[in-house]
Amino acid sequence: MNYELKFGLCPSNCQKDSSVQGRGIHPPTSTICGSAIVDGAMPKSGGCVGIGKLNGLSGYSKSKDTNGIKVETSGGADWSYVLFKVDNPDFAKSDIRILNDKGQPDYQGRLEFRVTGKWGTVNMKGTEQSSARLICKAMNYVDGEYMNDGETKDFCETYLDKNHCGFEGQNVHYQGYKCDG
Repeated sequence: MNYELKFGLCPSNCQKDSSVQGRGIHPPTSTICGSAIVDGAMPKSGGCVGIGKLNGLSGYSKSKDTNGIKVETSGGADWSYVLFKVDNPDFAKSDIRILNDKGQPDYQGRLEFRVTGKWGTVNMKGTEQSSARLICKAMNYVDGEYMNDGETKDFCETYLDKNHCGFEGQNVHYQGYKCDG
């Protein structure tokens, strides 16, 4: 068996209007980014994914649709690929990211920007709905929403009943963006 390993970067919202063939192992006609979301190797927010190239199969099975992505059957192929999670949010292609309460890329949570190679959070002063929309559109989402009501103390500790404040020592002033589409 021949095996080849590569890495790929998928943008956020890459699954839009996507369908894939097979689950767990895919023919070359199946989209990598959509397949990565179906297989759980990458969140909808995009990111880095590992790709292993293998020998082909005689066919690829249909499966239950996942995350709005249709999983279809396919005939045989000369080669196949499998996907695996690259669990490092610093591999993000963009200099903008949203991290969930576990520090993983997501479509809602703590907003961070990378400046001169270092990630930092955003001060909430002057933040509003138009800011959320602009940032989410820059991340290839259709729309965005500013989730902080401005009155809740320690909002990052209570957003979605989870702590999104980041690691100890990181100065987190604001989180609570949610991107749609």
